[in-house]
Amino acid sequence: MSSRHLPRLLLIVCTFAVAAMAQHAVGTRAVAWPNPTSLGSPVLTARVHYPAVTAGVNAPVLPRSNGWPTVVFLHGFALLGNDYHELGDELARAGFVAVMSNTAQLNNLTQEYDGRALFTAVCLANRCDALSGAFDVGAIGLVG
Repeated sequence: MSSRHLPRLLLIVCTFAVAAMAQHAVGTRAVAWPNPTSLGSPVLTARVHYPAVTAGVNAPVLPRSNGWPTVVFLHGFALLGNDYHELGDELARAGFVAVMSNTAQLNNLTQEYDGRALFTAVCLANRCDALSGAFDVGAIGLVG
């Protein structure tokens, strides 16, 4: 890891540590966003876990000015984001939106392209989607 990445990593770790003290109700929503790039899968499927007004599937997002810090999670080889539902729930309880990717199960290159495309898809969904306003587009991390 280069030294230019350390300040951002430290910020993410500190943000997670502070947010981990909060306990929010968890909402989940299955999404299928069109891929806004020319690379990867044509449709980006994922399950989104988020702080909610009440717990449940398709529950309303708990409002927060500028949205919630967001984590796009790439599942790795052979599994899907749905297989990590407990991680998604824990992130949402701690005050993060977790976009658990379900694309490119057996192709690492497609998963990379889809992960990059999810960044743009999240930004678009933040403006005109059922999850509008949920994402803090200035605080998006890609992990996996």
